[in-house]
Amino acid sequence: MQIQDLSRTDVIHCKTLQEAKALLKIFDSLGLTWTYAKSYLTETKWESYKENTCYCPKSGTYSSLKYFTDNGYTVYQASDFVFPITKKTVYKIFGREFEDINDAEEFREKVMKFYGAGSPEEIANML
Repeated sequence: MQIQDLSRTDVIHCKTLQEAKALLKIFDSLGLTWTYAKSYLTETKWESYKENTCYCPKSGTYSSLKYFTDNGYTVYQASDFVFPITKKTVYKIFGREFEDINDAEEFREKVMKFYGAGSPEEIANML
């Protein structure tokens, strides 16, 4: 399953703030926005439900895990889409491989560039 294949009744559950930040950065890179057309990078909405926060990328909304479960939504885990940063994860997120990558080091550099970081440590701090 890729993020862009999710429907309005599919949500992604984030157990940690780090997962939420990483997921919302991916949403933004896919051109998705909050329902009121604001970038996902402007706020996480994490404080409302914390470890029970779920995001619906297609509708630009969020709520509690309980709300979405009680109302028949399909719940995916953020870890299915954002961790670890590997070629398989990038394929799952973007639906394609980076065609021009020849080795693991080149792949790592492209992922770090995507996340706007210069080292794996910086990525970890951003997430």
